Amino acid sequence: MGKAKDTSFFYEFVAQEFPGTQLQIYAAQVQGPDPNYVFKRRFLELWSYKVENGLECEADLNECGIYEFSIRWLAAGKGSEDQHRVRWWGLVYDGAFYPIPREDVMVVWHWLQEYLRPLFPGGDGG
Repeated sequence: MGKAKDTSFFYEFVAQEFPGTQLQIYAAQVQGPDPNYVFKRRFLELWSYKVENGLECEADLNECGIYEFSIRWLAAGKGSEDQHRVRWWGLVYDGAFYPIPREDVMVVWHWLQEYLRPLFPGGDGG
């Protein structure tokens, strides 16, 4: 059986801007469970470019894994309770992005560690 290879994968999304709000965006790789924040994350460099009505964002997801993305709108001059947030998760495998519901992230993460990681160079499968 051949070995699977990690490949570079660029993921893009647009964060729409609204008058009177401030955008906060991030991309992170899920590294496992965390007792305080639910998921342990490794935050990624995220490139953004101004486009009409928002920011086009791009992340280089250079290895197989589970990734989280967040867009948060804060009302200008208001506290953090006055906000809206959209988050989504997905598995990057074989050059494609597969959406995962939040409640399934840890199930897929454990499956990835047990069954898929050994196929990659440096994994248990050599």
